[in-house]
Amino acid sequence: GERWSPDTDTDRNTRLAVAVR
Repeated sequence: GERWSPDTDTDRNTRLAVAVR
């Protein structure tokens, strides 16, 4: 459960979140 700033690269963050899961 790491946190990421949606303001920064939302697309990348979303993909990373999915990958981390």
